[in-house]
Amino acid sequence: MWMADPGIPQSNADRGKLISEAMETQWKLIREVDSRPNPPVTTTLWMEGSALNREGHLQIPGGTTVVFADNCPGWKWQQDFYESDRLETHTYGVYYHHQLWGAGPHLAQAIPPAQTYRVFQDAYDQNAREYAILNVSNVRPFLLGLATSGVMLYDFRGFDPDKFMDQWINRRFGKHSGDVLSLYKAYFDGFVLHDTQKVPMLLDGQTRSFALAQLTELKKQIQDPVAYERERAERESVRYAQRDATLAINDAHPKPRNDDDLLDKTVKQKLAHQAVLEKTEDIVKKLEPDQASFLQTNLISHLRIMVGLETWLEELLRTRESLSGAKIQEAHTYLQNAVDAFELIRAGQSLQTHSSKWVQWYKGEKKMNLLHCENLTKDVLTSLAHPATNL
Repeated sequence: MWMADPGIPQSNADRGKLISEAMETQWKLIREVDSRPNPPVTTTLWMEGSALNREGHLQIPGGTTVVFADNCPGWKWQQDFYESDRLETHTYGVYYHHQLWGAGPHLAQAIPPAQTYRVFQDAYDQNAREYAILNVSNVRPFLLGLATSGVMLYDFRGFDPDKFMDQWINRRFGKHSGDVLSLYKAYFDGFVLHDTQKVPMLLDGQTRSFALAQLTELKKQIQDPVAYERERAERESVRYAQRDATLAINDAHPKPRNDDDLLDKTVKQKLAHQAVLEKTEDIVKKLEPDQASFLQTNLISHLRIMVGLETWLEELLRTRESLSGAKIQEAHTYLQNAVDAFELIRAGQSLQTHSSKWVQWYKGEKKMNLLHCENLTKDVLTSLAHPATNL
């Protein structure tokens, strides 16, 4: 609210005081209408709530279940989870993202079951096991993660992530289980991690955000290349600066050092996923029809979407490199490749809609809004061919 209203206190201490007073008022209202000695009340510490709690600025009413959140979908808990004392006056739980709009994963799964288990092992060990809520959004891409969570949270102490994965694969692929298991593992291992934050940095949403930022840079580069090159270093520094921890979740949006670092990581992840895609498309030919259909929907589709997004970003980065060297024809080729990358994304999406039951699955999909992203890329391609075009 302080981002929208400058009249709101601007120090973290005052912000925390304001929110603490609001929670106290809410608790009094609950007491007026709920006569139970312990009404079920939660507060979820996500985004600014986590930051203010970590700094000690929140006074949470006794009797509340304090819910800690992850800050890179499914990868780790935010720091206040580890730094907050567990008080006898409160109970504790967790808020876990199988998907996160903005950063992702959103259209393609990315967090392996073993990582989900490691994160919840921390929750169990750190006395945050009163309550768990899972953010799913698009259910269909996250069948494996949801199956993992359902079994794991029902009997955490008896859960073995490797055994679960073996059984989940074996039930679906029988004699081909060994090969398919290695494909899933290679897919998840293909996502690159940030050098210092050690969290994924090129999930589907993250890749989209980086690519859209590159399109913005390309527009300026085409409009006034001399001025752009003069300001390039400063613009790059601003673009990859970390955000205020109270306004955004930095581990959900980890930044590369520079454009070269982003290109290196994009190519590394793309090559890994391309290799898995080729192997998966070979193996699917050996499967029974039902097995093949499931693998196409739950893995090949995701791989095509990710490789398409990775190609889109890579080609945009190469376009900017070529423009900096005044290699206009080369830049045009790279930018055309960026447009063509959406064909692979659509090929992945088509595997999600191959039956009448799912034919409308992507109808109205306006969060990733890849059609809009494609049109923006085409607009920049047109402007490169005709620099006088008004961007």
